[in-house]
Amino acid sequence: MKKLTFILFLYSMFSCNSGPQIDWMSWEEAENRNIKTDKNGFVWIYTDWCEESQAMMNGLLKHPQVVEYINENFYPIKFHGQSKEDITIKGKTWKFVEADQGNYHDLARALTVTDQFNMNQSIGYPKIAFLDPALNLIVPISGKQNLKDLEGLLAFVGTDSFREMTIEEFMLKHEFVFE
Repeated sequence: MKKLTFILFLYSMFSCNSGPQIDWMSWEEAENRNIKTDKNGFVWIYTDWCEESQAMMNGLLKHPQVVEYINENFYPIKFHGQSKEDITIKGKTWKFVEADQGNYHDLARALTVTDQFNMNQSIGYPKIAFLDPALNLIVPISGKQNLKDLEGLLAFVGTDSFREMTIEEFMLKHEFVFE
């Protein structure tokens, strides 16, 4: 009996996701949500093969303070950058593209190639795209962040400070709390 209890205990420990998790939504859910919430969007653009994507998903995107801040201040969307699924947003359908330089979803390309530091217009993973409440792109950034920089970016967009000042000005004034 003790052996069975121990096995059940181990099973419960490893089969449950421990800790808080981001309440990811689909593109359809994001478009159909109540826009009156006035939250901006946080889009996590990743691939399964990208080690940095996996590291962020298993690290910072599970950090309790990050999870709480994203859930409270954003509508979060988790988006595989090479998804073969058609996605329709605001009447436009985005599709998977097979290309000699590498396959991609054209929505991932639209959300990432406007990055001012992306000189060759390539899709790099991971990326974070911030959207306004109406699903319009605010800014894409590299998804590879440390805790302090991610906190600053989340606060910058989550408080709509990007409408009033530069990120540099904001970072000088922001009081960092994530540990």
